[in-house]
Amino acid sequence: MYVFNQLKRVCGRPLLRVIYFALAHSLLQYCITSWGGSYENTIQKLRRTQNILLRIILHKPRLFSTTELYNIFDVPNTLDIYIYKTSIYAIKQSTNWTQTQTITRQSGQIRTERIHKSLYKRHFSFIGKKLYNVLPEGIKASKEKEIITKTTKRLVKEWIKDKQHLPFVDRMQL
Repeated sequence: MYVFNQLKRVCGRPLLRVIYFALAHSLLQYCITSWGGSYENTIQKLRRTQNILLRIILHKPRLFSTTELYNIFDVPNTLDIYIYKTSIYAIKQSTNWTQTQTITRQSGQIRTERIHKSLYKRHFSFIGKKLYNVLPEGIKASKEKEIITKTTKRLVKEWIKDKQHLPFVDRMQL
């Protein structure tokens, strides 16, 4: 935080955004599949740190709205980063998971197990299967033979930026 406080005096906003992605965003993204499924009190520390960094970079007061911070600086919050990484994981693993075989309205979707343990319900592999079933067909079809292309990543980012994942998040209570 000290580094960003000193850099905001010297650098412009575009350069600060690049530095933010190099230092802070990369750390958040590194193990987000593990952290993202954690309980709320654990993930809250990451969320607070990200909010403080954005307030420092944008010269905003402590009570400034966090949703406005993310909109002004055009960066994803921790939940969006988690959904993005889990979506990419789900697309990569989709060939290894069992698809439903019966011809119903769920045909072509990934079979999810019935789980009773709350810890596994928050695990990224369980959420990844559920999230894969919610992804639009255009995103699923953009994958080429075990390879995630830049087009697939761009489509997932646009899907998240348009906030089309929020009904899924509300149902899963992440």
